[in-house]
Amino acid sequence: MNRPTPCLTGAILAGGRSTRMGRDKAELMLTLPSGERLTMLQLVNRTLESVCDETLVVGGPARAGVNARRIPDRFPGAGPLAGILSALLAASSEHVFVVACDMPFVDSQAIKGLAALMDDHDAVVPRIQGRFETLHAIYKTDCAAAIREVLDAGDRRVRSFFSLINLRVVTEQEFALIDPSGRSSMNVNYPEEFESAADRLRGTND
Repeated sequence: MNRPTPCLTGAILAGGRSTRMGRDKAELMLTLPSGERLTMLQLVNRTLESVCDETLVVGGPARAGVNARRIPDRFPGAGPLAGILSALLAASSEHVFVVACDMPFVDSQAIKGLAALMDDHDAVVPRIQGRFETLHAIYKTDCAAAIREVLDAGDRRVRSFFSLINLRVVTEQEFALIDPSGRSSMNVNYPEEFESAADRLRGTND
């Protein structure tokens, strides 16, 4: 199997409360054009398995049908930044691609494109329409110290540690070349967004 350089751990954050969806997003069922049915978590995990050297599921209960190492959230209730820290502390690889469980279109080529930009940076994070896509990004495990620092200071914003590291911002124009479909970093928060995503995956809505 072709691997990106550097080697990657893939980490799926699955400990959110899914309050806007009203039910556990990780367990929502999707039908592929082949007719195969997978949960959203299974689909994201399958993509990561195709490109990463190991996969982790961070937070949430044990999940059936997911061939990944389950990592408890070491800092429950502290939000996605704490989930990223939990992933970095558990990863076997130096570089960790972090993705949310509600990104069903995450694309292996987009992951490889981000990995190719790592060089000597501590993190590679796309910025689209002025917003950092912090849960579709690659972080070195060395970022753990900076994350601990801001969490200890009471700041839970994911971007709060960016000023403490060597950050590579991927511009919107650059990311369009990495992800021509524009879908890899799309997430679903509401039932209508999930239904639209399900239609696209079935091939019934372009």
